[in-house]
Amino acid sequence: MTLGQVLKARRTELGKSIEQIATATRIHVKVLNALENDQYAELPARAFTRGFIITYCKALQLNADEIMASYRDFLDSKFAERPEKDQGHHGYAFESKETEQKNRGNIIIAAIAAFFVILTLLFFKPQNHKHREKHKELIAEEADMVATEAALKAASDNTLQAESSPVASSTPTANATPATIAATAAKPSPASSVAPLLARSPFLTNTPTPSPTPISKEDPMNKGDTISQEAAGVKVNFLATEDVIIRYRSDDRPMFGLNLRKDKQLVIKASEKIQFETSTPEKLKYKTTFKNKPTSPYKDLKEPRLELRSDGSQNPLKAWVN
Repeated sequence: MTLGQVLKARRTELGKSIEQIATATRIHVKVLNALENDQYAELPARAFTRGFIITYCKALQLNADEIMASYRDFLDSKFAERPEKDQGHHGYAFESKETEQKNRGNIIIAAIAAFFVILTLLFFKPQNHKHREKHKELIAEEADMVATEAALKAASDNTLQAESSPVASSTPTANATPATIAATAAKPSPASSVAPLLARSPFLTNTPTPSPTPISKEDPMNKGDTISQEAAGVKVNFLATEDVIIRYRSDDRPMFGLNLRKDKQLVIKASEKIQFETSTPEKLKYKTTFKNKPTSPYKDLKEPRLELRSDGSQNPLKAWVN
């Protein structure tokens, strides 16, 4: 599933409308729609978009850190596709033209000035004591809003600096358009959503992963699609008996993770080895094909981590091997 599909599915599962989320998060409906539809060309700069995603995840009771880690490569690819403004592309959401921004700023300043003039006039009228106390409360609320906006701006600046720092967080699992396999066929999210599965998994959190690489158009999910049947030394077919989170690596390709839906299959090929892990192996069946050997029948997966090699060996892993 793409990031937008995960957010939309979770919102639907909670029974909330996009307008309710907009009210709770103070994020414009246009931005929320763009996030759910993965329309990153319609979103503002990367730092602000990250802030919107984190706020949205918290409103949906998702683990924002896990989501941002899992979809970092996906976000990198989406932002890489965005045309540069100097190439003639304009109109990102909340990225108004400079004149519109200046006009908006002037209007806000004028409104604040008028507000304080009215407060001053009312404050010095003895007969309006009640109004004076009320306006004192309004002034306090205004101060709180200014302080909140300053804190949000500081957080945004810190996020931008963190992204440019050479010391980055652990690289997330890659993601791509789910239409490439039947495992991610679109349908309403079941009661067990991605967030609870991630929260319960002792394997799928804080796991070191390799450095990110560009997503291949021929093999966007890093499952060995570019390897021919003749060149494949090992192949594994997974069949999900329930919705299950699975992470895998084909040879030395970057690790990939996805939510495999019930009754869907996932096929992974490799020249030398396939490594995979899941926190709920009882929800998976698998069959293997090794070079010059017949395909095995489906059998229950009993190990949470396993390495399959082209020589026919199947070795349990105590920890993920980078």
